[in-house]
Amino acid sequence: MNNRIFLFVFTVILFIHQGYAQDTTINQYLPSEDVLNGFQLTDDPKIYKGNDLYDLLNGGADVFLEYGFVQAIVADYKNTSGQKLQVEIYEMVDSHASYGIYSLQDIVDNKPDNLGDEGQIVKSNAFFIKGKYVVRLSGIFPEGEEEFVLKQISDNISSKIKVTGGKPLIIQLLPIQNAAFPEIIFFRGNIAFRNIYYFHLENIFKFDDGVAGIYPEYTIIILCYPGKYKSVQQFGIAKSTLSQDNRFSSFYSKKGLFQMVDDRTENKISCHNYENYIIIFIYEGSRNINPLLKEIIFNIELLK
Repeated sequence: MNNRIFLFVFTVILFIHQGYAQDTTINQYLPSEDVLNGFQLTDDPKIYKGNDLYDLLNGGADVFLEYGFVQAIVADYKNTSGQKLQVEIYEMVDSHASYGIYSLQDIVDNKPDNLGDEGQIVKSNAFFIKGKYVVRLSGIFPEGEEEFVLKQISDNISSKIKVTGGKPLIIQLLPIQNAAFPEIIFFRGNIAFRNIYYFHLENIFKFDDGVAGIYPEYTIIILCYPGKYKSVQQFGIAKSTLSQDNRFSSFYSKKGLFQMVDDRTENKISCHNYENYIIIFIYEGSRNINPLLKEIIFNIELLK
């Protein structure tokens, strides 16, 4: 059988089984048998690529694909007591994409654990990133042993992923005011952006990368563009679109700035254009945002 026919038949078989047979490029990161504490595979691991992710994630695939999803492997385990373990490893296009997925997760709290580049163990779940990989462990474990088992398996997986990652530089633009450290979300598209704050159904900002700093009393969103011309263009489109939206009132604008009130939430919104960035402040009541804006502009100049 020639190679083309063989590959075609093989692909059809894989599709029928709603997953993929083992792919050594990601299969190698599954935990070693000696750290599984009696857990054994219940079936062959499945690999999902591209849009096959919809078969795995109900409602969450769009966000992964927006960041840049490559493939995922899912392995299910069980021990002799009937307790279960599931290992999910997602390969993203780069470490910034994996960080973005991590920054969106509800599992994240204020108590980081020493897992991978960044990660946490919460109850019977472990979630961490290492390089361009996102790893999630979940299951039912012997009482009192959850953290030990999850940490041991997580460390084993992490040790197999040799490349570490780094946070996107745009995060460094967020101000630190009065030692208040914000919840940080890094995003790459309108789906994640709308989950932070809903402006419009259409992608009126059309940015490359974005970061949101969610502080106790306000939210700051910074959108990055490939150049100043593009940021000015999208700033104008957003201003024109939102000024005609009856959801917003008290609209005011001048060069490089527009402000409005969201009548749905009563939030005040101030949008600024500086260099290749759009900077958005969302807050309630009266607030002097100039010190925050000045710090962001200072940080932008530092990164040049």
